[in-house]
Amino acid sequence: MLHVIARLLLFGALVAWSLSLLLPFITVTTFYFFDDSQTLPGSVAQLWGRGEYLLAVIIAIFSLILPLAKILMLFLSSYFMHSGKSRLVIFLEKYGHWSMLDIFVIALLLVSFKLDSIVSASVHAGFYAFTFCVILTMLANTLLKSTKMIKS
Repeated sequence: MLHVIARLLLFGALVAWSLSLLLPFITVTTFYFFDDSQTLPGSVAQLWGRGEYLLAVIIAIFSLILPLAKILMLFLSSYFMHSGKSRLVIFLEKYGHWSMLDIFVIALLLVSFKLDSIVSASVHAGFYAFTFCVILTMLANTLLKSTKMIKS
C-alpha cells in the first residue's frame, strides 16, 4: 500500500516539475518599470546566450535533468525493489538533500534583490511548483526507503 502512495507522490512530483518548466519562475524589475519574467528553461537559455556557460549548465543539470532523473529512478525502483535496487533509493535520498539547493539559491537572490533599491525580484507559480516537486520527491523517497519492501 505504501508503494502505491509513493507512486502517487511521484506522479504529483512529475506534474509539478512539468508545471515548473512552463510557468513563470521569477520576475526581475529594474528601475521600477523594466520587467523580465523568466521560466526555468528560459533562464538557462538566457544564461547560455550571455556566455555564462558554466552557470547555465549547473542550473540545467540541477533544475532540469536531475529532478526528472530522480523521479523516474524512484518510480522504477518502486517496481523493482526486490532486484537489488535499494542502494539506488539510498543514493537518491542522499542526493535529495542537494535538491533544495536551487530553492535556497533563489531565496538568496531574492534577499539580495530586496536589498537593492534599483532592482527587485519576485517569484511566481513556477518557483512554487518546483518547490512542491522537490518536497513530493523527498517524501516519496522517504516512504519507499521506510517500507519493508526495500532493504536498507
